[in-house]
Amino acid sequence: MTIWATDLSPQAEPLVASNKPNELPARLAIVIGRETNGVSPEMLRAAHRRVYLPLFGFKVRGDLDEQEKQIIHEKWHPQLVSNPTQAAQAEPWTSSRVPIRPLDDLRREKHEAWVPKSVRRRERKMPEVRERLGKRKQPESEVPSDGSQPDKKE
Repeated sequence: MTIWATDLSPQAEPLVASNKPNELPARLAIVIGRETNGVSPEMLRAAHRRVYLPLFGFKVRGDLDEQEKQIIHEKWHPQLVSNPTQAAQAEPWTSSRVPIRPLDDLRREKHEAWVPKSVRRRERKMPEVRERLGKRKQPESEVPSDGSQPDKKE
């Protein structure tokens, strides 16, 4: 398995036509990190190549993941299904005829320890997370004795 991870460091290479390998690895995973803090340091160490998808124009905020998915689909998908067998196998998934159920959030509940504390703190301030946490009991270590919401600084 070959791993390429998105990264904005100087070591990252742009995924553009002029920098494209002659042949893609047989088993390739492109790992795209979160917009807030990118790919984890562990994943960057495991990656065989650090890459980035160049964006053109000025963008203050936006859904980079969606743009990255579009670029990958447009530029790399034809190579990934370059023979009739692969194309036939991928067709139901890429045609949107088969609904793809979103994955459960694997970090929640019993896997909470996988999430770095800095990310958990930042997420706790988000309205949708506060609403979700209100529906289940927070761990005792996170709830102040007066019952108010913790106000932690990053």
